[in-house]
Amino acid sequence: MPIERMTAVVLQISHDSEEDLISIPSSDSECEEEEISESDLACESGLQATWRPTLHYEDPRDFAGERGQKHDLDVGSNELSFLQCMLGGESFFKNIVDNTNKYAEHCQNSEKIDKDWVEVTYDEMVAYFGVLLYMSVFDLPESRDYWQSQEIDCPIIWNCMNFSRYCQITKYIHISDISLEKNPKDEDYDILQKVRPLLTVMDTFHHKYNPRRELGIDEAMVAFKGHHYKKQYMKGKPTKWGFKIWILASPHGYVLQGNVYLGKKEKRNKDMLLGSQMVINLLEKQLGLNHHVYFDSFFSSVGLVNTLYDNKTYACATTRPTRKEWPTELKFLKKLKLKRGESKNLQRGKVTATVWHDNLNAFNKLRPQLKCLSF
Repeated sequence: MPIERMTAVVLQISHDSEEDLISIPSSDSECEEEEISESDLACESGLQATWRPTLHYEDPRDFAGERGQKHDLDVGSNELSFLQCMLGGESFFKNIVDNTNKYAEHCQNSEKIDKDWVEVTYDEMVAYFGVLLYMSVFDLPESRDYWQSQEIDCPIIWNCMNFSRYCQITKYIHISDISLEKNPKDEDYDILQKVRPLLTVMDTFHHKYNPRRELGIDEAMVAFKGHHYKKQYMKGKPTKWGFKIWILASPHGYVLQGNVYLGKKEKRNKDMLLGSQMVINLLEKQLGLNHHVYFDSFFSSVGLVNTLYDNKTYACATTRPTRKEWPTELKFLKKLKLKRGESKNLQRGKVTATVWHDNLNAFNKLRPQLKCLSF
């Protein structure tokens, strides 16, 4: 017999009185969902009674933001001009050149002298970043394969630099100024200080492009298998080991904002779930424009959907029926006994909760999967 799955949807479209607005629920755990047992339902009956089967919808408000790129580059500008525009101009590469040479000098004074090291130049650093970009698109198992593989020719890389020079620059490249780096025992120590200049540049990406109405929020992984206490393992991601980053992006993949997850050092609002707080933080510069924002069940809650609507932002996201303030009637999906294609809708204020039932056949193996959506 096929294994059935249930799916639940929250749609935020209706427009009722301000009395229905609610605050974002809190949680003692930053990554765990709020489990609610059947014995808890009696205590929630007063709150859950506000959900009604009668649905009232309004037309979404028109998008109020600007659209398209924001730059003063001439028509026909080359790829390097656009890259420099995104990274803040030539100063980005010049700073990395200076910081790399400073770090190499520091290593020469404190470690065994590298007799083959020659100070890196501006043109070399630009070429090095070009090599990294090419490698990210044309992926090979090992870096040396781009120079030494007998099956694959990469003249675009050979003409930039030899493999020995590539390894030298990789060994000493430094984004931050080593003379300004703090000790971990200092009060103002920044655990991301070595990449802070790059993160600062990322914070300006939204100045270069005005997104359209739809936006997406999700977790991303920066691959890393070295030793670092902020390294994470995420089983369901294509890149399983690395640093987790909260990402706000356009449907075309343009990253507007990216915040590195800091674990216990993350600045937390105790009145918010971690996921809800990340959504608010990432959307800080986009609120009030009637964006349609999409995210998954880690971030979602009924309170967050209401809060975003109050800030002129629509939301659509997978959610979990165990979240607080989710309708009692929709918490235990098996009891609904819905047939394939059937759905059930409830509405409270500006939020509509919908569950539907279908079958999922994934990789020729049937499995149950639970999803919920909100808009």
